[in-house]
Amino acid sequence: MKVIFIVNEQAGGGKGAYVWDKIKSQLTIPYIAHISDYSGHVVHLAKQYTMEKEVEILLLAVGGDGTIHEVIEGAAGNVHIQIGAMKAGSGNDFARGYHIFKQVSDVENYYYHHSSKPRAMDLGQITLEGQSAHSFVNNSGIGFDAYITTTLNQSKLKRWLNYVKLGRLSYMLLTIWALFTFKRFDAVVHIGEQTHRFRNVWFISICNGPYFGGGMKISPSSKSDDQLLELTVVHDLSRMKLLLVFMTVFWGKHVNFREVEMLQAERFSLKVDSPTVSHVDGEFLGNVSPDKTINCQLDSRKWYLAK
Repeated sequence: MKVIFIVNEQAGGGKGAYVWDKIKSQLTIPYIAHISDYSGHVVHLAKQYTMEKEVEILLLAVGGDGTIHEVIEGAAGNVHIQIGAMKAGSGNDFARGYHIFKQVSDVENYYYHHSSKPRAMDLGQITLEGQSAHSFVNNSGIGFDAYITTTLNQSKLKRWLNYVKLGRLSYMLLTIWALFTFKRFDAVVHIGEQTHRFRNVWFISICNGPYFGGGMKISPSSKSDDQLLELTVVHDLSRMKLLLVFMTVFWGKHVNFREVEMLQAERFSLKVDSPTVSHVDGEFLGNVSPDKTINCQLDSRKWYLAK
């Protein structure tokens, strides 16, 4: 087995560099390491190992959710590549929903003793009409959650809170700010021959895994190997009640509110009645226009979780 580390030293406001220094000081097995230099570099680094089909590869991401997303995007569809992670981000939603390597000894034990087959996992896929398809590991979102994550990733507040090790707090603070600035929309969701209409929508989260936003259990029933996607639609509730919903989402109790609709399907399409924004695994995807259809389905590729 060939062990490859792909490291984002900037993850978690520089936490990635600290975590990587600690990891490499303890490693005793042979390995190759790559440090990402720019946005999209991780995808390129992961893809270069898709051609080495004659050898089993353990591909380890050291970083946050964005780094792991890019590793999976680059390596998906290749059963000879087993993907693992060692967390070094601020949100770390992947670490909550999937098996990760918590310490160097876990990696080395896997290297010497692993015998089970890697676990085949689903990928979600979202396409904004007129654009190319984008895959997601945890979730993609339209509306309020995308508005927050887009603002958050451009904010100096997140970088400062990451620096003082309070990165999760940045999401909560911007959520409160967004409560008073975000504009709601109406939406129509088509699943097969069924049509679902929603008014005053805050957000639609398309989920392959249960977590987003630094530990919010937005889709408690999501399983990443059941060949289904889940929709969480939050609609028709006041700003103050939305804050109450967000207070319960860390435990998955928001599903008990009548204004939270949960749907499940292999594929679906939707449209909105006013402009809003979208994200994929916490990264800005694009602006959503009322005249454009959004299509969501399972990606034809699988990725393989080292476990």
